[in-house]
Amino acid sequence: METLEQLLRPGREIQIEFEGVNGEKINSKTKIIRCAQREYLALLVASKTNYLNHLTAGDSITLTCRSESKNVFCFVTEFVELKSGELPIIIVNRPTKIDNASRRNFFRCDVRLPFTYFLRNKERKGEVINLSAGGVFAVIDVDSSIIVGSRLACKLFLPKTKEPIMFVGRVVGIRKIDDNQGIALSFQNLTKDQQTLIVKYLFDQQRVMLIQKRVSGNNNNKLMIM
Repeated sequence: METLEQLLRPGREIQIEFEGVNGEKINSKTKIIRCAQREYLALLVASKTNYLNHLTAGDSITLTCRSESKNVFCFVTEFVELKSGELPIIIVNRPTKIDNASRRNFFRCDVRLPFTYFLRNKERKGEVINLSAGGVFAVIDVDSSIIVGSRLACKLFLPKTKEPIMFVGRVVGIRKIDDNQGIALSFQNLTKDQQTLIVKYLFDQQRVMLIQKRVSGNNNNKLMIM
C-alpha cells in the first residue's frame, strides 16, 4: 500500500488544478522539489503561465498523482505563495493523510445520470447510479433477455455536454434493485475524447466531494473547540 511519503516524494510529477479568475478550471503539470519546511510542498511548474499570478493565499488547489501501482490519488490543499523565476515554484500546504476519498481507483463515483439503451430495436430509458472510467452501473426495467455477456448499444448523458456519449456496453453483472434491475456495463469502444470527458466529469465530482468533506471536518473541529 502506498504511503504519503512515497506519493509526495521529491521528483514525482503531480498535476494541479485550481479555479481561474473567470471560474474556469486551470490545469498545470508540476514536479515536487525539495522544501526546507516539512509542512509545505514545493511544486516546480512545467511552464510559465500568467494564471498563477491570480492565486492568493488560501485558494483551493487540487493535487492529482499516480502511484507506481497505477492508482490515482487526489488531494485538496491550499495555496501558500508563488516564487517567481524562469520556472515558477508554487508552495502549498502539504497533505497530512491518505483517506478513502483520496484513493481514486479507476475514478469511481456515485451519480444520477440519464441513460438510454437499445433493445429489440427500441430505445429504452434508465439511470446510471455509479460511474467509473471503466464502465457504469445502471438501473433499468426488469428484462430477462438481458444476461451476463450481453452487449447493449447505449447513450450516457453528462452535464454540460452538447451530445450524449454513445458506447457499446458489455453486461458484466446483474442484480435486483427493488422492483427494477441493476446492470453493470463495461465500456467496450470508448474513444479517447469520450474517456477524457468521463474522467474530467469524475474528477470534478470527486474534487467537490473532497472539498465538502474538508469543510465538514473543519466545522466539526470548530464545534469541538466551542
